[in-house]
Amino acid sequence: SFLRGLFDCDGSINYDNYSKRWEIRFYSFKIMELDKNLKNYLKEIQEILLKFGIKSYITKNHGPRKRKKDGKSTIGYCVKITNKNSILKFKQISFNVKHKKEKLQKAIEWAGISSGQLEKGR
Repeated sequence: SFLRGLFDCDGSINYDNYSKRWEIRFYSFKIMELDKNLKNYLKEIQEILLKFGIKSYITKNHGPRKRKKDGKSTIGYCVKITNKNSILKFKQISFNVKHKKEKLQKAIEWAGISSGQLEKGR
């Protein structure tokens, strides 16, 4: 699926020790001139996630920073999924990357529902 490819390539899943929760993230970085296009792109990703019942929010990851190769300013944003129910629903999308898939299973267990119970709850 489209979303699986995005999260396999430019996504991550990790436990945040500071907030004591699992987070699924999708990162995107573009030159400043494309900032508006990037925000619209990320909003479209949010809309697709919502079709799966997955709530997310967009944060500014960094910016502006100068690229070493050409000196152009870049800005970065992150689509974050932190809600327990949304993490459970992300199982529908999942990952192809083995270590990310394993972390997703841990996140599902953290949310208090095994993957078998999630399937029954659809």
